[in-house]
Amino acid sequence: MTARGRLAAILLVALALRLWVAAHVSVIAGDGITRIGIARTFLQQGIPAGLSASVEVGYHPFNPLMIRLLAPLFGGDLEQAGFADSILFGVMGVLGIFLLGREIFGEHEGLLAALLWALLPNAVHFSSDVLTEGQFMAFWILAAWAGLKALRSRSLPWALAAGALGGLAYETRAEGVGIPLALGAALSVLAWRERRSGGIRRLTQAGALALGFLLLASPYLLLLRGMKGQWMLSPTKSVSNLLTLRSTVWTSVPRDPRPREDIRTPDPTQTVPPVPHKGAALLDALTDGFRTVIWVIPFALWALWQCRPWGPGGRFLLGLALLYAGVLLSLFLTAGYISQRHFLTLAAIVVLWASAAPVLLERRRLLFLVSLALIVQTCLPLPLREDKRYRREFGQWLALSLPAGDEVATLQGPEIPYYARRAGVDWAADPPRHMDHIRERQVLVLDREADGAWVARASANPFLKEVRLKSPFDTQFALFRKAGP
Repeated sequence: MTARGRLAAILLVALALRLWVAAHVSVIAGDGITRIGIARTFLQQGIPAGLSASVEVGYHPFNPLMIRLLAPLFGGDLEQAGFADSILFGVMGVLGIFLLGREIFGEHEGLLAALLWALLPNAVHFSSDVLTEGQFMAFWILAAWAGLKALRSRSLPWALAAGALGGLAYETRAEGVGIPLALGAALSVLAWRERRSGGIRRLTQAGALALGFLLLASPYLLLLRGMKGQWMLSPTKSVSNLLTLRSTVWTSVPRDPRPREDIRTPDPTQTVPPVPHKGAALLDALTDGFRTVIWVIPFALWALWQCRPWGPGGRFLLGLALLYAGVLLSLFLTAGYISQRHFLTLAAIVVLWASAAPVLLERRRLLFLVSLALIVQTCLPLPLREDKRYRREFGQWLALSLPAGDEVATLQGPEIPYYARRAGVDWAADPPRHMDHIRERQVLVLDREADGAWVARASANPFLKEVRLKSPFDTQFALFRKAGP
């Protein structure tokens, strides 16, 4: 089979595996539900309103915009469009990692990297749900490939393309700005080293890189400047905080006009969980990150031991690895949280290094066993988020039980309002204030186990009355409405 035939087969396997996992998603991720809400604003109110909604919620706009653009292909179904966006870009990422691996090590290594990325559990899971990871990683990998082509060829078009792809990565997630910054730093170093023979050319490439980035990123940067009154990379105070931001609005709901003076700080013993020791939390995060590449990291270490990846391309990967390791550490120190999703950039670099291990290329039985282990690890946790299925089922029950037009407020995320097909609002930031100002058409849903303290507080609140469900969910959820006129 030719190299093109092998690549086509790998892409088909990647597509089939992602379709299979997508068909076994119990509950859409909360971030995905938020982005579907932004996509609905794009669809119903136009691009300016959708961009404003993305800034208000705190997410970058390109993913929900793509969901909106794909929706007509699925009869206007934004959920199916969200899955399609993630899957298609996930497959594009497999193509991108082939191109990057071929550019660094060679065609056979590129095919091996594509196969490993097509099967890697987290790369599959996070590109089979309504999440940004498939789209972000596709742009990130392609930007790295175009940037390496630019570094090697001194080409202005490749530098422009790398900047544009980096701009698309940034429009998807804030940390996408890292790839053009890394490429700009590399071009600056080369300009200094080649100051006589080609320094001007390298500086011109850096200008083309910046131009490509700004062509795609400047509309959003200008929108942030106009809405926030200052230059920002994200709608939040820091880039890292964007990754863990909890949305305050899941669907199109009017903002509360009441002044902020009404806000009362709730009892910290009821709202703030115990904070684990930072060292232990960081170790847990690193362990989670290690699990994402557990079947390929031995071969990456083998390749590094043999010193094969230490050419210019390997040093380029090392620079990216150090940069994004610093990003993850900064994220952990500022937000106190990193998850397996955040390790995908480093996982891609590990996969590329593993593809340089001769043993995987020379021993087909070993490659088959590694591939089989990856597939089993991908499929064993299915269905995804099975532990939250009860929220979907309860939301579907509410869809048939609540009067039309009711809003559903919760403290535990957007799943219940989404599956109840009602406007949903998040009261987690300040439950006492919202409880005291509950409106006629609002229903507060509390999980009896997760929100136990708040169930007791709501039961004692004179502004609220409990509504008995008379359903199979009585022992799991409590419903509250406004107590009087």
